[in-house]
Parts: sequence; C-alpha cells; structure tokens
Amino acid sequence: TAMISKEGDPAAVIAAPVMGTNASLLGAVLVFFDRNVAMGEVETEALKVLASLSALALENAQRFERQRRVARSLQQGLLSTETPALIGSQVAAVYEPASSESDVGGDFYDVFEVRKGVYGLVVGDVAGKGAEAAALTAQAKYMLRAFASRNRSPASVLFHLNNALSASLDVDRFATLVYVVYDTDRQRCVMSSAGHPAALLFRADDGSVEALELSGMVLGAFANQQFEQTEIDLRPGDVLLAHTDGLTEARSDTGEMFERERVERLLADLAPRTEPAELARAIYGEAKAFGRVTDDTVVFTLACPRT
Repeated sequence: TAMISKEGDPAAVIAAPVMGTNASLLGAVLVFFDRNVAMGEVETEALKVLASLSALALENAQRFERQRRVARSLQQGLLSTETPALIGSQVAAVYEPASSESDVGGDFYDVFEVRKGVYGLVVGDVAGKGAEAAALTAQAKYMLRAFASRNRSPASVLFHLNNALSASLDVDRFATLVYVVYDTDRQRCVMSSAGHPAALLFRADDGSVEALELSGMVLGAFANQQFEQTEIDLRPGDVLLAHTDGLTEARSDTGEMFERERVERLLADLAPRTEPAELARAIYGEAKAFGRVTDDTVVFTLACPRT
C-alpha cells in the first residue's frame, strides 16, 4: 500500500503484480482509494485473487490471438494456390472472410490439373472455427487431390475421401464440398456433392438457372457412403456457379436471409452481361449490399465464353 495525497486530502493506492505462468511480469493491478487504507489479511488475499484472475485473462487473450493469427495464416496459405488457366473456359473465385476477424472458418476452393486438359474444381466448407478447422481444411484439400490423381470418378473420389476422414475426425467434425472434374476439350463437367449447397447452372440459350441437387452425405460422419454424380456439357455463355453457405445466409437488418432464390435470379440477370472474371465478385457484392455476411464465404464460377 502506498499513501498519496491530492491537494491535501488523504488517499491510497494498492498495487499487486500480475505474473504469468513462466514468472514473467504481465502488468499490475492498481486499486485507488480516496482515503487512507490499512491492508489486512482478507484484503491482501482478495487482491492476490484479483491479480491471478487478471493474469489468466491476459494469457488467454494472448493465446487466442496467437491461434487466430496461425489459423488466418493457414487459411490464406490454402487459398493462395495459383489458379491454372483453362483453355477455352474461365474460372474465377472470391473468398471473403467473415466480418469478425476472431472467427476463422473452414471455407476453401481449389483448382488443380488431374491430367492434361482435365482439371479438378472444388468448393468446400469444413465445420468449426480457428486453427483446428484450418488444419482440417488442409487435410481434406490435399487428401482429395491424392485420391483424384488415381481415380477419374468424382463419386469414387468422395467415397474414398469420406472413409479417410471418418476414420480420423472427431464425431463433431465434418466437411461439405462440391467436386467437379472438368474436361476442357469436350467442355464437360462430371460433378458430385457431399452435403453442400447445390451448384447452379446458367444456360445462355434460354436464360434458365438450374439448381443441381445431388445426393450425398457430409464427409467424415459415416463411412462407406455412396455419392451421386452427374455429367453436364457446357455451351457458349453457360456458367456453373458454386458457393458456400455464407452467401445464402447473409441477413438484412430485418432478419431476412439472402437465400438461394436470390442467387438464382442474380445469376440469370448478371451472367449475360457481366464478364466471367467479374461475375463471382458481382454476386458477392449483391449479398453484401443486401445485409450482413456473418460467415466466411466462397463464390466460384466456371464460365464457357460467349461466342
């Protein structure tokens, strides 16, 4: 206890060091009084408890910030892969983190060459937040690449990926994704989905938009699941769009959700008059204008150039 005075009035300040687990000095707790104070056993113990709680809070905050930085670095690394140029077609993707920097999600996308002229296109979402979700994202992404390198069927790739993940994940961990094998020579997509929001197909010849609903469980929950696959031939001006649920779950000030129907209408409206490279960004911008996007979001497009 230190006695101080202010313009002749009695006053006191009580100080206790805030010590970290490694005996490092994190700071101090200061308690000011406008009178003289005599410290007794009860007051001394209360101040020690307050200092200990302060140390715990500070160390937890520092640990959380370190984890957040690691998770964000992992996620940025996963999304920094150079997207290859596809002959005769154009891919574009937008990844936007949630408005809260503390919540690092598991949304991701990937484009990789399976064999000459054939590419794997992936949009996925791993349940959870933070470094653990980012690590699981890396696991899912590169395991899928490994299975795709020796298996041409998207449904079979998801079958093996699901079995691998279900054997290694905790019960509350899972992933959803859309996986497309795209042949640039024939402009043909073969696609499977694992519990992910339906991809959307815009047809330029009639301006229609179709939601490609495919059966398939989320990845990592149950082993030996079967996944449906479908083939799609792209024609000039057609666009295939995939996204994570952060897009459709954007909310207005009144609580209204953006929902898939709005994305369908936007795709039909924007695809004929928007450059393929800008379409994904334009659709995400509409969601931001509509309301608050509270989750990480990926919007991915594969466009067959207009003639």
